[in-house]
This record gives sequence, C-alpha cells and structure tokens, in this order.
Amino acid sequence: MATVRDTAAAIIIAVGPVDQWKLQKLLYYAQAWSQAWRDEPLFQEPVEAWRWGPVVEVVYQDYKAFGKEPFAEPVSGNRKALTGDECATLSGVLNRYGKLSGKDLAALTHEDEAWQEAWGRRQGLFRGRRPIGLPKMARSVRRSPFGQNRQESLVDLDETLVAKAAEGDGAALHELFRRP
Repeated sequence: MATVRDTAAAIIIAVGPVDQWKLQKLLYYAQAWSQAWRDEPLFQEPVEAWRWGPVVEVVYQDYKAFGKEPFAEPVSGNRKALTGDECATLSGVLNRYGKLSGKDLAALTHEDEAWQEAWGRRQGLFRGRRPIGLPKMARSVRRSPFGQNRQESLVDLDETLVAKAAEGDGAALHELFRRP
C-alpha cells in the first residue's frame, strides 16, 4: 500500500501545479473512491474534517510553507510506490476531479455528508482532529452526482498499461492518468 505522501506525489505530477486546497481535496476523493471501488483505502493516514474541508495533516505540514501558492513538484513521496490498482483508482479520480480548482473542490467537499457529519456544527475553528470514517466516505461519494452517473469501470482500463504503470513506467502512468 502506498503512503499518503506517495499518493500526493502522484497527484502533483499528474495534475501539474496545485495548491494546498486542491491537493487535499484530491487526496480525500482518492481515499473515498478507493474505499468505494476497491473496498480498501489507498493510504493508511487519516483524513480529518477541517473548516475548509477534508485534510490529511502530514501532507498539510509538508506543503504549508507554500501558503496559498501552487507548487509543481512533490516535496516527499514516491509516485512509483503506487500499485497498478492504486494507479487505476487515482486515474479515475483525477479524470473526474482533476480539472476542478481547489475552491471548487472545497465547495464540493462541504456538500459531502461524511465531511458534514465529522465537522458538525463547529464554528470558528480551523482544524478538526476528528477523522472522517472510511465507510462514511465511500457511502458519501457513491451517493454523489459523480457516483450516481459513473458509467465506466476500473476493469475497463488497459491491463497492460496498468501493469507498466505499476512497474514505474512514467509514460504508462502519464497515459493512464490522461484517460477519460
């Protein structure tokens, strides 16, 4: 299993310059959809409910020096640590959400029932230490408009391409992430 830092590195390389908001929300959706599609998490680190949406604290700490500015290179992690199934999951997520801005993704996560339940009615706080449960995350994304309209399946992906990406083939990984 990849770490959250490995997953963040893969997102940054696949999507290009991202800001903290966008990275955090893409990590949330990657984790939620991995649980929904594969019935297992993409990484072990907890996703917490913070004021502006879901956050993985270790990644927040890694990139907080950038403030609100976008960054194009990972500061930690190894994208090649993702397995073929993990790459396929991330590809599906990035095809769905990767073109949205951090602000748009934050708005989407605020509509998410798993985040709403974990955040509760707290006012004025920026950080929450309450993890968002994996089963709730999976259920929430399945009920989302993206989940209800999902036509394609992860099994429809080119198995050779997935295998090459899992072996660290950068061109295969790039092609996998570009697929609609």
